[in-house]
Amino acid sequence: MAIETFGFIDDLNAANPTATDNVSEGDDHLRGVKATLKSTFPNITGAITPTETELNYVDGVTSAIQTQLNDKEAADATIVKDADIGSTVQAYDADTAKTDTTQNYTKPQRSADTVDNDASFDLNAAQNFTCTPAGNVAITFTNIPDGQSGTIVLVNSGGHTITAASTTKVMGEDLLDTVTEAGTYVIGYISDGTNVRIYNSGAQQ
Repeated sequence: MAIETFGFIDDLNAANPTATDNVSEGDDHLRGVKATLKSTFPNITGAITPTETELNYVDGVTSAIQTQLNDKEAADATIVKDADIGSTVQAYDADTAKTDTTQNYTKPQRSADTVDNDASFDLNAAQNFTCTPAGNVAITFTNIPDGQSGTIVLVNSGGHTITAASTTKVMGEDLLDTVTEAGTYVIGYISDGTNVRIYNSGAQQ
């Protein structure tokens, strides 16, 4: 009689039983097939409903799927990928300042002084300026934000006439007369989104 050693499915020989085996030996094959199925699927106690397509989804899996899902969930909880939102995401930095809460800065926050000698100050470009006019000028501000403040060091060594644009509001009736005189002045400013109010420190002594 041709009968294989029954263990797992890959032990089964599709050519057995042979045509010359006794019919009475068929029970050995039936018991062997049953034993093989139970050994191969020891934990199956009910119907298996996935289709062959669904079962083939696990092809190539090399470790526990649930563990991989848990690891991915833990990673995605703290990392937003560019593809998730369709744009580049800034890398996490514990020192990045927030815009919607009060900040306690432990290092100086400053902008470099910008030289702008035509007295037209772009508030998107800088916060603090130095201006040494070569002739008469009007103090003008562009890109006026709400709440920006800063200083202008006006070096009026030639005693040029200093005026103000319509959106530049002068605090103190003699400010422009003062800064028209030759000298160096520190002019402070604060903007409200439409206008910029300026005030003068007086001439450097």
